[in-house]
Amino acid sequence: MCRVSLLLLPVFLLITSCGGGGSAESNNDVVIPDDGRGNDTQCESGPLTEDMYLSTSYDCSQTSNDSLVGTWIVTSEYKLISSAAERNKKSRFTITITETDVDELNAFLCSNEVSKRNIRFNPVNNSLSFFDYNAQSQIELNIESNKRMTGKHISEGGTGAVVQESEITAIKIADTASEIGSLNLDYTYNNSSFSESDLNVLCFLQDNGSSQNPGLTTQSIGSHFDFIASINNNGTEEQLISSVFIPEGTSQSASVGVFFNDRKQKIQGRWNATADYLDQSNLKTSLNAEVTDDYSLKDSAKLSLQLNL
Repeated sequence: MCRVSLLLLPVFLLITSCGGGGSAESNNDVVIPDDGRGNDTQCESGPLTEDMYLSTSYDCSQTSNDSLVGTWIVTSEYKLISSAAERNKKSRFTITITETDVDELNAFLCSNEVSKRNIRFNPVNNSLSFFDYNAQSQIELNIESNKRMTGKHISEGGTGAVVQESEITAIKIADTASEIGSLNLDYTYNNSSFSESDLNVLCFLQDNGSSQNPGLTTQSIGSHFDFIASINNNGTEEQLISSVFIPEGTSQSASVGVFFNDRKQKIQGRWNATADYLDQSNLKTSLNAEVTDDYSLKDSAKLSLQLNL
């Protein structure tokens, strides 16, 4: 893999336990310490926690501090109020950082807007900013090392989100743009049936908590799981995005959506939709879902997803 050009300052390396090292390295002339937990002796027995929404469930990942390039998990806990909704949630999602043919890097993240999936940034600025579409708020991350970033959601003023609480940590879990999962998909659209197996899951976003619209007494409480997968259609790669809502109680209905960007097709429903986790942990998640479109009962989809982080 081609590497980002780094100007290294003289450093002393301290070799410690758990396969990690406490070192000071520079990225584009900016000295960046290794703030990962590779020197924590507790890493020898595995992650410090197993809660999928805590950064300490990932910060024993044995990754390199040489570059930002790799697969990252971003965990957050936030409470936001806007004209559209009040959100009180915990979330996690992936960012994949890759090199470009210039000094900038590219961060790929899950977004329902194609134009906001690829974020170009220069690491010399020691920051990464992007829009969290699930929270409907901007995020600003400070690059503490090539293995760790921290930040928060930003209040936007006017009719935008007002941040009451926000804490965000990003941990690099792999040094490459690794495959994080696979998808099996069966669907019927416009009287034609299709079957797709072992599709590559490019990214995912998962949250748990409550959302309430202004003026309404009922809350939406449960878990969202959104992801983007790639499909090879006669040699051309396409992307589909799926959004699954699993309610916490029986008073609400599940909802499932499957959207094909290039084909301009969608299957979306909540009147005839089921979704459930078969397994749910910080490193492995299994999800099954079925849906019949609310407005076209001939269109339906069945998906089975497996994450392996």
